[in-house]
Amino acid sequence: MLKADLHCHTLASAHAYSTLLELLTFAKRKGLSVLAMTDHGPALPDSPQIWHFRNLRTLPEEYDGIRLLRGVEANIMDEEGTLDLPDRILSALEWVIASFHDDAYRGGDAAANTKTWLNIIKNPHVDMLGHPDRLPFVFDHETVIKACREYGKVLEINNHSFRMTRGSVRDLEDIVRLCKKYDVLLGINSDAHVCFDVGEVSDAERLINDFGYNKDLVINYSPEMILELVSKKRGTDG
Repeated sequence: MLKADLHCHTLASAHAYSTLLELLTFAKRKGLSVLAMTDHGPALPDSPQIWHFRNLRTLPEEYDGIRLLRGVEANIMDEEGTLDLPDRILSALEWVIASFHDDAYRGGDAAANTKTWLNIIKNPHVDMLGHPDRLPFVFDHETVIKACREYGKVLEINNHSFRMTRGSVRDLEDIVRLCKKYDVLLGINSDAHVCFDVGEVSDAERLINDFGYNKDLVINYSPEMILELVSKKRGTDG
């Protein structure tokens, strides 16, 4: 049973529509016990500025039985894997997603994008690769997935991707096949931009079930695994 949604946006990302309290309320209704608040980094035009992320420490760690992870969906800015928040901010956050968005960086060819992902994977502050299937950010799936295994990074299967192009879904299928081959940790998340979508991962679950994915490697089913990752990477007690 799904216990966590690790990619959600509040109206601090102005193209989203719900407050943090609304997200938490719906997470409770869905039976979740962990929720990550991951608003877009400041490089996107309608995103919160740096002080939003610096001030996340004022939020409670837990609300109504739900562990709240204070985080960001950071934007990849260049081929070197630069993110749009400084290390001093990233190191203080509990959950860091790194994602391509073409409003921040248009990427390059498959070789350049592969290099970018490899640089992201080596970043100790990054926990999860966000929606890596999204076009036009093509890359060498096997090379990147093997590196995720080596560095213990989580690779996301984003439920919102199934509303995108058919090419995105084909990429997802290949990504899941290779992740199964190399025993890579997966995160299946809603990418909710409104509270009604919190915990909605039915398409992502269907895909991993079709491939017979090892549920022990899907972190959303195990709050303990998530908090262990947070503790290990952030040097806290979770």
